This record gives sequence, structure tokens and C-alpha cells, in this order.
Amino acid sequence: MFNPFSNRQRGSFNPGILAACDQVLDMWTYRQNQSRPDAGFGSGAADVAYPTFPSSTIGRDRPQAVIRNDRRLHMLMNDVYWSLGQRKFDQYEHFVTAVTEHNEHISPGNNGWQPEREIFPTPITVTYEARWKDDDDLLELVIGESGQKLMMGIFLFKLNNLSCEFFADADEHFFEGLDPKSQTEFSLIVGS
Repeated sequence: MFNPFSNRQRGSFNPGILAACDQVLDMWTYRQNQSRPDAGFGSGAADVAYPTFPSSTIGRDRPQAVIRNDRRLHMLMNDVYWSLGQRKFDQYEHFVTAVTEHNEHISPGNNGWQPEREIFPTPITVTYEARWKDDDDLLELVIGESGQKLMMGIFLFKLNNLSCEFFADADEHFFEGLDPKSQTEFSLIVGS
């Protein structure tokens, strides 16, 4: 396990500590700004999906622990909690109520569930490859309507209903966010 202070006792300081501290500070600043629609790292929609971080956190001298955790910093909706494959919802309002209750139960007052928040200005493609299935193991969904902003609530509602059968018997079915693959393509991240 990475310990940034491991060389401190011998009179030297690990050179990766500054990059690690920058990364933690940037992550904290980004999470603080997520709850403020007027704040963030810019005003464009790309800033919602792709927050930027100082160049001091990029390079080979960065500690492995920071590199492994980088993915979560760039993920979309990684602090929204939901269980896929449990049931379909006929009404959007009932779905929003269920997700709100679930998020407040899992992480009261400290979750990113904001159903009316824009997450992308265009439709997005979401893919997931199931490791537990032998056939039909690739889920590929286009979610959103052309010319309309994609809101968090609508996205999760459609993802839930479109993937319900796919995740029905899965051990890994807890939504953990979206990992960007390209400008409008994301990998679905689920856990158990």
C-alpha cells in the first residue's frame, strides 16, 4: 500500500506527495462544487462530464495509489446509489421517489442524486460487458433524445427500465457511475 510519508523517517520526502496532495485537493474542490450549479471548472456541458485538474497531477512520478483512483475522479454520477435489475417503474415520479429514498438511506445528505440536474447536453451511449453471462453479454444503450438535455433523473429512469432484464440475476448490479470512453460514450460501472 502506498504511504506518501514512508521515506520521511530517513530524512527524505517522497516526491509523489505533492501530486497526491494536489489530487486530493482537486477531488475535494470538485465534489464541493458539484452541489452548486453555478460553480465548477467552467461553464460548458463538457465540464460536467469531464472536470479538469491541474497538470501537476499528471505524469509518471505520480504514486500508483493516485493513478488507480483517478478513474473515479472523472466518472459521472459516481455518488448516486441505485440497484439495477430489481424492478421496472411505470411512472417517472415513483422512480424518483424510490431513488431519493434509497440515496438518503445509503448516504444521508451526502449523495449526488439530483434528478433535475443536467448531466449531458446530448444523448449518450452506455455500454457494459457482463462477465457472468455466456451469451448476450454486451449491453449497449443510447439514452436521451436528440436536441434535448439529458437530466440525471431521466437517464437513471431509462437505464433502470432498459437494463432490468439484463441485471435481473446478476451479483454485480449496484450502479456505481459512468466512466467516459469518448465524448458521448460511457462504460457503465456496477458493483456488488
